[in-house]
Amino acid sequence: MPTDKIRRNPDQPRKHFDQEKLNQLAASMKEVGQIQAIIVRYCPSTRDYVLIAGERRWRAAHIAEITELHAVVTHDGDDAFARSVAENCGRADMTPMEEGRGFDEMLRLGYPIERVAAIVGKSLPYVQSRMALLKLDPAVQEAVDKGHVNVGLAVEMTRLPAPRPGRDPRPLAAR
Repeated sequence: MPTDKIRRNPDQPRKHFDQEKLNQLAASMKEVGQIQAIIVRYCPSTRDYVLIAGERRWRAAHIAEITELHAVVTHDGDDAFARSVAENCGRADMTPMEEGRGFDEMLRLGYPIERVAAIVGKSLPYVQSRMALLKLDPAVQEAVDKGHVNVGLAVEMTRLPAPRPGRDPRPLAAR
């Protein structure tokens, strides 16, 4: 399939890609070719294909100037997103916030939380803790994404009571 007929899924839960690893994959693909097919869904309204699984391979193909990729075409909508989340959760470099956003989107698509846990191969408490991270202040979420705040500490922060309206949340010494 021509790579220019494939577009990134804007709902893809994974947002961060290590450029050095992409360059390594691109060099490998240029040398030995594509080893595993990507999965795409046909979009009749735009007459192109949306990535479901294999965004790293697709990005690496662009870097390596590979113009065609082996692809499996699927026609299922919401199940395709669930597959994408499940595949990405199996990767070590997906951030906890990306997991939480992916799990949250699956709930919005109507999956019960127990089913989400089963699909991604994680425990129910694991899925719940990642989704709880979405309650954190956006600045804290960004710090978790970048690895500046330990995920265990961030999960504990989600258990703290919210400040009462009208109360200055700063310690007395800082006022």
